[in-house]
Amino acid sequence: MKLVSIIVPIYKSEKYLSICIESIINQTYRNLEVLLINDGSPDNCNKICENYAKIDKRIRFVSKNNEGVSKTRNLGLKLANGEFIYFVDSDDWLETNAIELMVNNIESYDMCIGNFVSINKNKRVHNDQVTLINKEDIYKSILNLDKRDKTPCYGYLWNKLFIRKIIIDNQIYFNENYSMWEDMLFCCEYIKYVNKGKKINKIVYHYNNINDYSITNNMTDKKFKEWEKAGEKIKKIISVECNEILNDFENILSNIYMTHIIFLYKTNKVDNCQINKYKNKIKCNGLRKKYQILFYFLYHNIFIFKKILKIID
Repeated sequence: MKLVSIIVPIYKSEKYLSICIESIINQTYRNLEVLLINDGSPDNCNKICENYAKIDKRIRFVSKNNEGVSKTRNLGLKLANGEFIYFVDSDDWLETNAIELMVNNIESYDMCIGNFVSINKNKRVHNDQVTLINKEDIYKSILNLDKRDKTPCYGYLWNKLFIRKIIIDNQIYFNENYSMWEDMLFCCEYIKYVNKGKKINKIVYHYNNINDYSITNNMTDKKFKEWEKAGEKIKKIISVECNEILNDFENILSNIYMTHIIFLYKTNKVDNCQINKYKNKIKCNGLRKKYQILFYFLYHNIFIFKKILKIID
């Protein structure tokens, strides 16, 4: 039975942490190395982790100063000994047979992708279907660019089983300068070295989005810039690895730039040089309908543009 290292970065999640850990240690697949890494959480996460580490020898608990999720995951990768790597967020939880399903299906493939369900959101289609997918299919599923794919996997980490040797041999780590799309960038870097993967349609993961906030309440100018920089790095990867979807991905970036422009105006942080830079990067035809209208008035009548912003979310 091959060893699976499960990396759990922990920060301000005491409400759900026990549920998360219980779902890991009660897996039907028993050969686990569980790396609980507390990223300086100011609540009771330390005590919860210490208690679980006493009762399950598979748990390795590390507590450190707050340095961000990317640095925390990188530490987990350096400490991991397993043949496979699986990431779990500390306020989410796994189906009891999640790891067993993923390990049994990865076989001779380079990665396995499972299905998931989001709490408080519409349920996704799930069944016993198993699909073999190539590199291009995986990029399309991660970026949600295949209209036929009813269960896109997106750029999340926690619905994917990675091979540690691919990560180590190719020095794939999380960019510690980004707190947005750092997971998507990691996945895209990893897929560069994937020939084929397997996608299973059974639910393996429960994503707890109860505490999600709207983009205008939770975002900052700094986060937007990190998001855009990660996006530009992903664009470079796609231009080499999967050029056929480059135009579609540029449309995604255009909508991010437009969202950032709206944020700057709504928060009274307008920088004309920055706005002009984004205006030159945006492909109008790739924008959502609402954004196309806004973009038109941004160019032709800034007064009407500002008026519209006041009445839309």
